[in-house]
Amino acid sequence: MIKKTNNKGMTLVEIVVVLLIASIIMTITGGILVNSLGYFDTTTKKSLDKQTLDGVLDFISNEITYATDVRVSNTKPDDRDWHYLYVLKNDKNKGRLYRDGKAVFDDDYYINNRDLQMDVRGFTTNGYRLDLTLKYLNGTEEVYSTKNTYELVNFNINTTDKTTLFSNISSTTQLSENTKLYYIKDDSSNNSDDNENPKPTPSPTPDVGGNMVGNQINCLNTLNNWGMYAGATNYPIGVFVYHNNSWWQLMEINWNCFEPGNRDGETVNRYWKKIDDQFDYSSYYEVGDIVVNNGKKYICIKTFGAGATFYSAYYDKKIYIDLGEDAPDKYTTVHWKTYFKEYQEGDEEKYGKHNCKPLWQNNLTTVAEKLKNYDLDKVENYSDAGSYAIGSIVKEKYYSESSKNGIYDYCYYLKVLDGVGKPGSSASSGWQILDNSYRSNSAYLKSDVVYCGGIGYIKASNNISFDNNPSNNIYQTGINWDKIGG
Repeated sequence: MIKKTNNKGMTLVEIVVVLLIASIIMTITGGILVNSLGYFDTTTKKSLDKQTLDGVLDFISNEITYATDVRVSNTKPDDRDWHYLYVLKNDKNKGRLYRDGKAVFDDDYYINNRDLQMDVRGFTTNGYRLDLTLKYLNGTEEVYSTKNTYELVNFNINTTDKTTLFSNISSTTQLSENTKLYYIKDDSSNNSDDNENPKPTPSPTPDVGGNMVGNQINCLNTLNNWGMYAGATNYPIGVFVYHNNSWWQLMEINWNCFEPGNRDGETVNRYWKKIDDQFDYSSYYEVGDIVVNNGKKYICIKTFGAGATFYSAYYDKKIYIDLGEDAPDKYTTVHWKTYFKEYQEGDEEKYGKHNCKPLWQNNLTTVAEKLKNYDLDKVENYSDAGSYAIGSIVKEKYYSESSKNGIYDYCYYLKVLDGVGKPGSSASSGWQILDNSYRSNSAYLKSDVVYCGGIGYIKASNNISFDNNPSNNIYQTGINWDKIGG
């Protein structure tokens, strides 16, 4: 039997049917795919909203959980050293969290560009309690919210009528530029008529933290925790700040223009210790500190601070400053082995065990405290063409060229005496550098306090608008300077 073969191919009807079926399948599949992409996009945005808003709540919780006094008010409650939180609209009408007049996070933190709203409500039944609700808004639509209730067990309120404490927020109150949440984190900030320069009274600090630098976060307490790094301000030695996703501890007093991790070109201004186990070239380290680099442990054998001024020079786009690496001689001025060695068991005994020394307890209030009297976001740049009276405050870029991601650090200057010259040129200019440390090119008023390296804290005995050297007349009371602290 002969088998016949069909060589004519598919008919037109068959082709139309196949194309119709394929079109239906593709339409269904495409719809599913589009819906899936939209779902994943929505899910990602919700996840980012949750992550960033929870981060805002964590910061606020860290600030007020152990507060000794909390108020919600349109004005500063009294003359004590209050911190304050509120929400301020930016130029795009989006709410952003502010602390003490400065933005806590930059706009890039709010990834989906949400509008932040912060509501509080107080209760005095069975103790003092504060409800706090954070909301993310997209227009008028609430896209995510979170809340927390704080049992204010550390209150030390200087008022006899405590029943009226939260009377103004017995119902939900929205925080804004006009209505702020004021709080005091510890009693050390209370003013005292008997002490012109009050000192904190730290509670005993246990021997915790250890030589591994990351573990030293256990030294953090309610006295030395100063929250988010706020730029130029009065930071005493030993305090902790949170900056660029890390905790840092101030180990040396110097210009407040030096932010944690600051690098000006190849030079590192190393005054802050990064509380992290991983070695960071921009971090201060003290003898006995143990860090990890390229999987190995190293122990600091000589203080790795501002004095360790060797360069992180580039060579073939690589920086030869990692521990364990030997750079060509012309690219280093001091060898890393001067400061570190590979860790061996028992090195803690040889170089000393770390303990949480209350470094901050001997610090006094310096002229940098005057920064708190100004809204630093509104301070204008100094201009050679400007005319400045006593009481004027200006800012200038730190080293004029220092910039990270297009954002500049600034130093602040206050006109305190008559004089000629630009800020920072000389004491005779009459400009005062608002900083912890004594500066020979800064003017001072009688009773101003600064920290002078090698001497300690000194107080001006009279107005100073002339070249002087505190180390030459420090013991001649009533001439220029008096020594008042260690």
